Formats: sequence, structure tokens, C-alpha cells
Amino acid sequence: MDEHSLSLLEFDRVTASVAACAASAAAQARLAAARPIADRTSRAAECARLAEAMRRQAESGEWCEVGEVDLGAALEGERERPLEAAELLAVRGWLAAGRRVAELWRSPGLPERFPLLAAGVRGIPAQESLRRRLSEALEPDGRVSDAASPALARMRRELTSGERALEQRLRAWAHEFGENAFVTRHGDRFVALVPAAGFSRRRGIVHDVSGSAQSLYVEPLEVCEANNHLLELRSGVTEEEHRVLRELAAAVWDEREGVLALVDALVSLDALRARARWAARVNAIALHPGGDRLHLRAARHPLLALARPEQVVPLELELASDARVLMVSGPNMGGKTVLLKTVGLAVACAHAALPVPAAEGSCVPEIDDIRVDLGDEQSVDQGLSTFAAHLRRLAAMAEAASPRALLLADELGAGTDPEEGAALARALVEHFAARGAWGVMTSHLGSLKRLAGEVTGVVNGSMEFDLERLSARDRFLPGIPGASHALAVAERMGFPAGLLARARTLTPEESRALERLIGDLHARLRALETEQAAAAAARTAAEDALAEHRRATEVGRQTLEDLRRRLTHESKALLARSRELWQTVQREARRADKSRTSAEAMRGSL
Repeated sequence: MDEHSLSLLEFDRVTASVAACAASAAAQARLAAARPIADRTSRAAECARLAEAMRRQAESGEWCEVGEVDLGAALEGERERPLEAAELLAVRGWLAAGRRVAELWRSPGLPERFPLLAAGVRGIPAQESLRRRLSEALEPDGRVSDAASPALARMRRELTSGERALEQRLRAWAHEFGENAFVTRHGDRFVALVPAAGFSRRRGIVHDVSGSAQSLYVEPLEVCEANNHLLELRSGVTEEEHRVLRELAAAVWDEREGVLALVDALVSLDALRARARWAARVNAIALHPGGDRLHLRAARHPLLALARPEQVVPLELELASDARVLMVSGPNMGGKTVLLKTVGLAVACAHAALPVPAAEGSCVPEIDDIRVDLGDEQSVDQGLSTFAAHLRRLAAMAEAASPRALLLADELGAGTDPEEGAALARALVEHFAARGAWGVMTSHLGSLKRLAGEVTGVVNGSMEFDLERLSARDRFLPGIPGASHALAVAERMGFPAGLLARARTLTPEESRALERLIGDLHARLRALETEQAAAAAARTAAEDALAEHRRATEVGRQTLEDLRRRLTHESKALLARSRELWQTVQREARRADKSRTSAEAMRGSL
């Protein structure tokens, strides 16, 4: 796509804001240089990975890590170049990050829910042997570890022991010179700082004199051999450390391709995570280009969505296959340029597999070329006037017009004689529509506002304007052209009444009638929207009342049901108790009858 057009749309500023969300310098550079992806297959795959990354970012927990230090050009260039300890630490950091990422993605269910991201993680080379070797050989601060070499460990132990013994000998030697004498180092040799007064030069080698000239840095003759031995040990330690570093560097160079593949995979994950983070900040979606509609739901300019999200009015815009060119009219300060940039950036971001600040349900067609004509492009060095620069851009648009091109032009036909400008603008719009190009054009010219009814494939639209406050409402009104309000704005700003009256008499009746018609349309639209809002409020209130009535009815029914169940339960309990009492009475009665019969029999016997 045309780089100049992307620059006019501020696409570079958008990619820079996305890049700031990345953790690694490599991912930041990759995102800052992002451009629309021409290959359909690659673009579809990248959009699918973006959608998964956004879903994964919405969940808790980390899923990507990178090295703390950028490798940069450490592994570029000649293979035999020695690597510094800091560079080896950077390599180890990336290898450790790759190992941790692999562990993170072993969580149950994660690969199944995010198969594309998991596939990228599975492609990360393990490099476990090299990571362990670097971890064992290097301390966190980059020093070579004792574990890196038995010879190094032995020499370091011998060096430490020799330094301790030499310090003790020197301390004992310096003791006889009083409490002010002490052991220190001068260069690589152990010496004693002793008073200069009365010191015999035959007892040792004087290496230096203190700043006050009152003390001497003395190496006793009897410790010269020990100091020399320590120098040899230090030299041996340094040489062994260099040998270890050379071996480690050779091991890294041997695994260079695998290390670079690991870094590239982690950088790709970091770039995906950065896009997902940015999407969460601006409430964006992953949008895969395709279909025959340009439909933006709740779309916002990315930079405005970042800077002042509470003030941005979402854009609702739709163009179909049979109506691809939108003519937007209205006064200055109405927000038309922001609309153009919002549409262009939405299409560009979708094709670059970047999140689009819009609502679900949005869609954009596949576009091969975006051409933009915005602002003052006067070129002094090329001898072009503002109008000539516009003509050059418009000529390029006419050449690029096709069903897979998006053309965005601000103030079409301006900068020259209004009649000739309107004629040129109409010819261009007719050409764009005939070629089946997608386009959004803005203009003040009254004759262009009639194109929607005269040219097939062209539709009208305008930006709502508050004439009382002289401010844009930033709301797009589809299907209705916008009035310029030039004289009304001048009147609100205190323009001389006489001049305004004269200007009105000079304005053609046709133009005044068109402005009145458009103003009447906007007034009727606002009245209709007010009525619709009132009807919607009444409908909402009625629905709330109905819902409340249904809740009350349900509560009453539930209360009655509970009462019925309770009474039924109590009735059954009372009936059971009555039966029990009746059975008790019958038992007692039978027992009384038996007792009476027995008594009669006994009486008869007696």
C-alpha cells in the first residue's frame, strides 16, 4: 500500500503506540515497522493468531517471556568472533525464557484452547544442553563459575589461600612500625603502609609515597617471591577464564541457528502479546478482511481512543457492494477529517493484523491499495502549489481506482474556482463509482451533495454540528448531506450584520433553498430522534413495569403455592394425629370392655 498515504493516516504513530506495549526491543522494532500484509494466507493466519492472543491475554497468568537483554547483533557477523561475558549472559537469559515459556504452556487444557499459540511454543527449540552449560559456567554477574573448570577452581583456591597467608605475614611485619601501619595493595602486589621517618630502604622495595609524604608503600624483600607467585596465579586464573569463555562462545556459535530460532519465536509471541495488550487498552477487536461490505460499528480513531477515550464519539458507518462511495458534507470543524482517518486506519490495521478499535460485527473488504489526499501538501522544492499537489494525489487515485482500492479525499474540489472544482470532483466521483472503488470523500460544494441521487453507487452522509455552540458533535449521520452553515457561523461569531445581509442577497436562491432543505432534514431528524428516544424510554418504562408486574405475580403465585403446601402438610399431620388418637381410644375401649366382661364373670363365680 502507498507509504505516503499511510503516513497521512498517522499509521506510524499507531504502530509506535502498539510497539510500546512489547517487552523486548526486537518486538518493538518489528511492531513499529508493521505494514499491511499483502498475502491473503499469511494475513489470515496472523489475524487468527491475534484473536487467540487477545483471548489468552484476557485470562489470568503469564504466557510469554523474553530475555532481559536484547541480543541485538551479538550473533551476527563472523562465526569466530569471541563473545563477551555479557553477551553470553544475554544468550542464557533467552534460553531460560524459552524453557519457562515451554513450562507455562504445559498447563492442562491450555494447548487445546489456544492451538495456534501452542503450536508456536512447540516450535521453540529446546537448547537445554547449551542452557545448562551456560548456567553452570557463569555466575549471575557474568563471572566464570568455579564449576566451569577444575583447573580454574584449583587455581582460585590456591590464590585465595596464598593471599590470606601473605596478608598475615605482612600484618606481622608491619606491626613493629606502630598502630598506624597496615596492609594494603599497590597495583597487583601486597604492600605495607609504614611511616617514612626512620624507615631503612634496605628492608624492602618502596613502590610509592603517600599524598602527605609521611608514609611509604613498602614491599618487604622477604615477600617478593610470594607476591610474584600470586601474580602468576592471577595470570593463570585470567587465562583459564578466557579459555572457558572461548569454549562457551564456540558452543553458542555451534548452536547459533537454534538460538536465533528460539529468539525469533519468543519475539513473535512478545509481539502478539503486545498487540493483545494494546487491544485491551483501546477496546479493540481482531478483524479479518473479507466480504463485500465496509461496516464499522462503534469505530474509534486509535490515537484519540488512547488519549481521551471518554470524549470519543464512536463511528457507525456502512458501505455495501452496490454503494461503495460515500460523500460526506458539512461545515468546517465538523469532524470530517477524523472520520476519514478512522476509516483508513481501521482498514489498514485490519490488513496489518493489528487490533481495530471497533465493536464486534464490524467488517472490512480486502483492499490492495489505500490512497489518501489530506491537508496542505504544498511542495516548495518541487515548485508545486497546494492545488497542484492535490491534483497529483487525485490523479494517482484515479489511476489506482479499482474494486480492491480504498480512496480517501478531504475537501474534494477545493482550492480552485468552485465551478471548475465541482466539475472536476464530480468527474472523479463518477470515475471512482464506475470502477467499483471503495471511497470516502468530503466536500463543501453544494452541487456534490446531489450526487447520491444522480450517480449510481454514491451515498450521502454528514457530521452532526451544534450551530448554537459552534462545535462538532462528532456523530456521523448516514444518508443525509450536511449544510455548510458558513453565514450562520459568521453571524454567531459577530460578523457585521450589513455584510451578512449583503452576502445572503448574493447567495443564489438554489443554494439557499438547498441549505434550507438540508437544515430542515437535520431538524426533522433530530425531532425524530427525540421522539424515538422518548418512545424508547416509554417502551423501557413499560417493559420495566411489565417485568415488575410479572415479578409481583410470580411472587404472589409462589407465596400462594407455599401456603397451599404448608396447609396441606399441616392437614395431613392433623389427620394422622386424629387417626392415632382414634386408634388409641378404640384400644382403650376394647380394654375397658374386656375388663368389664371379666368383672361380670368373676361376680357370677362368686
